[in-house]
Amino acid sequence: MAAPKINVLKLRSVACPFLIDPSSRATEWLRTHLKEHRLEVINQQDANFMTSLELAVRFGKTLIIQEMDSVEPVLYPLLRKDLIAQGPRYVVQIGDKVIDYNEDFRLFLATRNPTPFIPPDAISVVTEVNFTTTRAGLRGQVTYTHTNTHTHTLVKIHFVLIFI
Repeated sequence: MAAPKINVLKLRSVACPFLIDPSSRATEWLRTHLKEHRLEVINQQDANFMTSLELAVRFGKTLIIQEMDSVEPVLYPLLRKDLIAQGPRYVVQIGDKVIDYNEDFRLFLATRNPTPFIPPDAISVVTEVNFTTTRAGLRGQVTYTHTNTHTHTLVKIHFVLIFI
């Protein structure tokens, strides 16, 4: 799969990953490998989107926002890390609320749309990671699967012949 690309995303980077993932395989991989990081997955269209976002920021959850057709303006302070120091803590303004910012908070944006609109002012604060399958990539996956299957069969035959 595209594990090397996702491993790069796991590192703390300045820009938030914007996953273009038509097959949802990368998003599923993230769900599997980030379970222990208090993962929450929401859709941008959910009725409780703002509440989930605020709680994730406050309590340091890892948040995946799916079905992102474009970058919502309410996310810009988080994407730019517009943090305000208030004594020993940091806060961020989300909409009309000022929310405590937990340093463990991580954000992933994801869409199944192969051609999402990323506004010019958002390009500098997100890292576009495209998991769209190409013909060459699909050919490579089929070749790998085919080779891997035949290799296991040959190894089994080899052991049977050795131990007979």
